[in-house]
Amino acid sequence: MEDIDAKQLSLFYGRRVKELRKELKITQQQLADMTGIKREYISLIEQGRTDMQLSTLIRIANALGLRLSLDLQLA
Repeated sequence: MEDIDAKQLSLFYGRRVKELRKELKITQQQLADMTGIKREYISLIEQGRTDMQLSTLIRIANALGLRLSLDLQLA
């Protein structure tokens, strides 16, 4: 993952959010209502057109019933 740039990460996480949202059969508006994030911003995230803050990722993960874990290692 070291060679993945910010744009690729945005695309990866955006696609994953969209996949999980669709698996749960909820709309962008429903996810927005569950997280307090604007629907338009959810759309930008799903398209990989914005970098989201960690706090936003946590709110989305919680709404989707996911558990986040970070593996931070020093190089």
